[in-house]
Amino acid sequence: MAKRFSILIIAVSILINCSSDSTTSPESVEPGVLTISITDSYADISSLLVNISEIAIHKDNEWIIIDSIDHSADLIQYNSGDVFELFSEHLESGHYNQIRLMIEESEIIYKDETYPVMIPSSWQTGLKLVNAFDVSEEVETSLVLDFDVLRAVHITGPPGNLQFVMRPTIRVIEEDETGRITGEVTNLDTTAVAYAFSEGDTVAASPVQQSGIFVLAFLPEGTYSVLVEDANGLKYENESVFVENRKTTNLGEITIQ
Repeated sequence: MAKRFSILIIAVSILINCSSDSTTSPESVEPGVLTISITDSYADISSLLVNISEIAIHKDNEWIIIDSIDHSADLIQYNSGDVFELFSEHLESGHYNQIRLMIEESEIIYKDETYPVMIPSSWQTGLKLVNAFDVSEEVETSLVLDFDVLRAVHITGPPGNLQFVMRPTIRVIEEDETGRITGEVTNLDTTAVAYAFSEGDTVAASPVQQSGIFVLAFLPEGTYSVLVEDANGLKYENESVFVENRKTTNLGEITIQ
């Protein structure tokens, strides 16, 4: 993922080349530049720490390990267009069809209490993201991995014995194929969240800053419904907001009521 392995908040790039092995290490061959970043949608959780120990990409029926250094990221810190760069290096040009993340451990702070997050045993071979992308010579490819915290962690068990299970919903996005929506709430008195919907599904969510400004980032080109709602139930709704690639749609000053 290139500029932003968005979602968890990671971005990575490296210099690599294919070999005849099923899993290979980096070598240079007419590289392009790949960057992977992570970002996150806002959720009512104060911290979600994730440790990623390895990143691999799939090409020509083989996995290529491009990074094996531990990366720890608090996903809650990366929203409103912010990202955690996981990887950024030169990569052999060509067509890739999957990304694999090795997630070793995770913990969450929920209602001021810290809990471990269980990683499913099925992930022992890694979390595979099936999303094709191309890397071209002398061109930077920026991918964003968007971890949706609202859907990534499932809570089970009765009060007093809560358990948290990681089941992430991750969008893999090419940054150049997205735009963003911004606006400013002029009568903000409490916490609020901005949402972008497409065909009834939440595509992005972000907290409104104390200044009243909000940013809904990494949105594929298209028309969205925007909702801004505060903790008291006051709302602003706009059912037809068009987003163009590599551009920002500014809603200007808005009022919730």
